[in-house]
Amino acid sequence: MFAINDNCLLCGAKTNSGTNRCDDCISLGEYVDSLFQDAKEALANNPSIDREPVFKTLREFAFTVQEDSLLRTYKNAMKFFLEQFVDRRNTETKLEFFMKKVPTRLNQLKILSELSESRIVNWDPTSISKETSPKIYPGEVLINLKNSYERTTVTERAEQRYGHAITFYSILPLLKEYSQCVSKDEIKKLNLVPKKPWVILLTILIGNDDGKISLAKTNKFLKKRRGVGNIYGTIITNLNSLSTDYTQKATVDVEDNGNNDKVYLISPDIVQYLKRIRENIRSRQL
Repeated sequence: MFAINDNCLLCGAKTNSGTNRCDDCISLGEYVDSLFQDAKEALANNPSIDREPVFKTLREFAFTVQEDSLLRTYKNAMKFFLEQFVDRRNTETKLEFFMKKVPTRLNQLKILSELSESRIVNWDPTSISKETSPKIYPGEVLINLKNSYERTTVTERAEQRYGHAITFYSILPLLKEYSQCVSKDEIKKLNLVPKKPWVILLTILIGNDDGKISLAKTNKFLKKRRGVGNIYGTIITNLNSLSTDYTQKATVDVEDNGNNDKVYLISPDIVQYLKRIRENIRSRQL
């Protein structure tokens, strides 16, 4: 009997097991969940979060959000809440004001539920039926970031790029939900399908899991996946421009391996952090 070849629902790669998700996507789902749980705890409670590798990881890979036009809604939402609760130090804002300032084709209430799960905001969905003017309050993450933000100089604030980090963090619940989909019907229920950022992260974290990003290896990895568009070009463009204006960088050096293959070396602290995530995942599976 021949093996059944299915295409992975999440990335388009062939699977030989008869399942709807490939092993790589299952692994990335575990990464995303671990990163989300770790970041949620650290962002809400660590008074020096901007010094931690989890924060740097969020900040440096935030370009994945910029590459999806619908995901810009999350960027605009984070800009709105950072302005309201960090810059202006407001203790609340109105739901109708948020919906007016962050217009989108997406379901804004679903986004608010995700942001509440992330502890970015404190939002009670039942307030719609209980109150004439429902309110949104800052969550523990924004309160902690405000404290960190106020301790830093203007130059340090620019270098830390709080908005970039928190925006990437804000899409982790969506990516986690996407990772758990096993049918097209489940995917259709999502607010949007984050396939492009999913495959970018899949390529960097799973396809290049040795602390180096090889262009040849990346190209080979992506060729096995259908319908991913010009993700190779997106990755290359961003590898060449990650953090060029800042002291901290996701990539710290470039090696030429010949045969037109460049290899980008990832920052050692990010490599160690990702290694720690892998070890934690393995320990939970034992």
